[in-house]
Amino acid sequence: MPTSPGCILIVEDESIIALDLRETLSAHGYHVVGSVASGEEALRVATETRPDLILMDIRLTGAMTGLEAAQLIRLRLGIPSLFLTSHAEKEQLEQAKSSHALGYLLKPFVERELAINIDMALSQARREKQLHRTLADAAGERQGQKQPLAESDASGTLRICTLGGLTLSLGPATLRSEDFSPTQRELLALLLAGVNARIAREEVEVTFWPDSPSERARSSFDSLLMRLRKTVYKNLTGDTSRDFLVFQKGMLALENCQVDAYLFIRQATYALQCHKDRQPEAEQELALAVNLWHGEFIPEVAGCDRVESFRRELRTLFLDCCRKQARSSLRQGSCEQAVELLRRAVLTDPGNDELVGELYRLLCTGNPLQAKLLLQDYARQLQEAGFTRNEIAESLRELERK
Repeated sequence: MPTSPGCILIVEDESIIALDLRETLSAHGYHVVGSVASGEEALRVATETRPDLILMDIRLTGAMTGLEAAQLIRLRLGIPSLFLTSHAEKEQLEQAKSSHALGYLLKPFVERELAINIDMALSQARREKQLHRTLADAAGERQGQKQPLAESDASGTLRICTLGGLTLSLGPATLRSEDFSPTQRELLALLLAGVNARIAREEVEVTFWPDSPSERARSSFDSLLMRLRKTVYKNLTGDTSRDFLVFQKGMLALENCQVDAYLFIRQATYALQCHKDRQPEAEQELALAVNLWHGEFIPEVAGCDRVESFRRELRTLFLDCCRKQARSSLRQGSCEQAVELLRRAVLTDPGNDELVGELYRLLCTGNPLQAKLLLQDYARQLQEAGFTRNEIAESLRELERK
């Protein structure tokens, strides 16, 4: 059944804590759609009630952990979780990040802190719903079927395109990569690569000014943020009261925005899960994910470790979608479409010998000349990467043997 904003499902196997949570949330005006003790029950109740947010204990009784349940619900239903845990082990928190949760709270929690974190998580969840609703528009835009979102969106939401190049759009106004200084671009890339477009000031300072005293680094951060805000507001809004770059409690965040990279991750992850589960809509979902890809994440920025890690995550998702859709096309007898998909994958990662080999074998069956040209391009890539002639020759022989 549909729920109104502020509907929450509690997943907690300690009955006293679950009851306390229910009473606290109800007192703050939230609607609790249910309280369950296992991951399996969480999936069932979430499917039936469709809450806006799930409060999920990481450690649950039963076959499914809270992390596994949250990830499965996220993939199938698109409902995010806010984790509850009595422990702050680094490994658990890293796993929580990988499940695209909206955050975590340590037990025992303070009532006010709980309410603040839930409000923030619900706000983020609503923005994600808006992103998902624009999915069809984004795909249509690529095919020229609709007006660009930047021209049709009058809601005041900042649209940020990062795949293939950086642009920020608000209504008809657009800022392109060259409108920012190199340092401003690097800060935007670092921020967008953070979890839910949030990053701690300390990480920015260490990344940009690792050898500076803390006071000087803090002053440099304030100056950089001020210049970035000025660039955005002067060229896009003309109204400094509309704050997209929010700095609170030591955290810098982007708010009221739509980010194409996040949209792509959401769609690609869902499509790959559909493929894994052999859902009938898998091929359509994979095609939609592939169509949302326009290139590397902000390629004009070299990037720090966090940016490079996020870039690899996006690239891996795209390559996986391409390969799975190509194999599906082959099963349906569409060799030409499979070749085109693998070509796109190879262009994205030209040094990937597995991809090159897969495309080479496919071309050999129908277009030997193209297969030969592919090997020549691959050899050139290896040469530019610093491989010796003998190493290149051995790599080519290995591909041909396969």
